Amino acid sequence: MTLEIGYVGNYASKLYQGYAAQQVPYMYTLGGQSLAKAFSNIAQAVIANPNIARTGIPNQPFIESFLAGQCAGYSSCTQMVVSDPSVKANVNKAFADDLSGFQTFNLTDFWEQYGTGLDSGQVLDSYIIGSHGRSNYNAGFVSLRKRTSSGLTFTFNYTLAHAFDQIGQNQESLNEASDAFNLDRDYGSAQFDRRHTFTTLATYDLPFGGGKRFAASSGVVNKIVGGWNVSGVWVFGTGIPLDVQNFSSCEEFGQGAFFGNCSAYIPLNNKVVTASVNRDPTTGALNAFANSAAINNDYSPFFRPPDLTIDGRTGRGFYRGLNRWNVDFGVSKTTKITERVSTRFDMQMTNAFNHPMFNNSNGVETQLDLSSGSFGRLNNQYNAPRFIQFGLRLDF
Repeated sequence: MTLEIGYVGNYASKLYQGYAAQQVPYMYTLGGQSLAKAFSNIAQAVIANPNIARTGIPNQPFIESFLAGQCAGYSSCTQMVVSDPSVKANVNKAFADDLSGFQTFNLTDFWEQYGTGLDSGQVLDSYIIGSHGRSNYNAGFVSLRKRTSSGLTFTFNYTLAHAFDQIGQNQESLNEASDAFNLDRDYGSAQFDRRHTFTTLATYDLPFGGGKRFAASSGVVNKIVGGWNVSGVWVFGTGIPLDVQNFSSCEEFGQGAFFGNCSAYIPLNNKVVTASVNRDPTTGALNAFANSAAINNDYSPFFRPPDLTIDGRTGRGFYRGLNRWNVDFGVSKTTKITERVSTRFDMQMTNAFNHPMFNNSNGVETQLDLSSGSFGRLNNQYNAPRFIQFGLRLDF
């Protein structure tokens, strides 16, 4: 046997990364206050009290300076952007969906509404690619290998790993970083990160027949009971990171409306949650999380969008998907007919136990959508059913 213990590390810099060249400049400051801070103050007031009176939302110095001279008919420019369109027709209100635009930190629509002098809105998306991305991977592994003896050969591997990046799919596709001004806001567990991985491969020649430990006196019996081999492969991996997102928003940091990525929401308990199969006692539906029904009813007690002035990063990696495992199994028999002629029979099974595994949520493997009404719903199979293949070979 050979036991190997090792470490593998990889660090990459200057990776290609997509950016929105026209991202909202949230650090823009007027009246001693940044746009990000003004937006956050309104958003946090509305989030803390969704029924807050609009007159109870304090005036923001940035908005007062930015929109000075454009707020006739209102007590302040802040009151104009938070005004109720059902009370007074107002073409200058901030969002078509009223105050919920503040609750979801929709900086892009806000800027397109009021920042006309700085961004004409004639360009759908100014997309550029730079080389400022980074990633790293660290892993420790244990490998135990047994060379063939007494008919048995096996290899066992275990890996403990952690991979980080800044939304890896940006590197080869038209997707923009959540925040082009601070790429590390997306820095977190990579979408392919599996913390624990086990693999085992074993093959065993059964000890029956001529020349084996248990041989028969009859040559015919030896041909029947001899030459059998069994083999199997077992793999297991813990769940990959899931991004909890609100697909009805996707503009939390003012990135482009076309190629922009939704920013991962942050769990209010700030804890990592691992998926498991749960059955809703009322509907019988299968869910990845025990509280899926409550989250679909109202996600605000469970998640909040990232805030530019509070959070240094998004909520990437706080949720983990379902564990994955599989067993493949094979049986073969080699029969010597003459010195020069032999046959080999094979039976191979993939997913030998025919166990179903589900996509992490509603057919999507890496994202959970808060706006879909089917958060955590398990209704698409991830793996294939058992497949059995037979083969017969003649060697001469």
